[in-house]
Amino acid sequence: MNNIAEEIYDLINTTGKSAPDMTKALKNIGDGDMQQGIKKLSDFFSATAKEIGLERGLKLGEQRGWIKGSLTTLGIVSLAAGGVYIKEKYAAFKRKKALEQEGQVILAAIKETIPSATETTTTDISASERDNNTSE
Repeated sequence: MNNIAEEIYDLINTTGKSAPDMTKALKNIGDGDMQQGIKKLSDFFSATAKEIGLERGLKLGEQRGWIKGSLTTLGIVSLAAGGVYIKEKYAAFKRKKALEQEGQVILAAIKETIPSATETTTTDISASERDNNTSE
């Protein structure tokens, strides 16, 4: 509550004034109409409470917004990094596949032109030995 609102609140609640004094104060606030005085007093405290709530809500909203923004940024960065990783893996897969196809073409050409190559080719080479030979 702001200082004026606190002072009004204290005067109304702690002074122990009599009913005629309070009625007169409400009439003065409402320009001669006690009901208008009550309405003005109510509107004032309602608006003050809204302002206080807005200030607190904005601070809370800023904190929550900062957290949401940070998490969103982290998610976007993670997705981008994941996308780059997947793209690199796919490119490596395509290179390996192209190399394998090129090897098949070369092997087929050799088998066609050199008849003795098919007789001397050993098929007993294990997959791990084949991978070791291609990585060098």
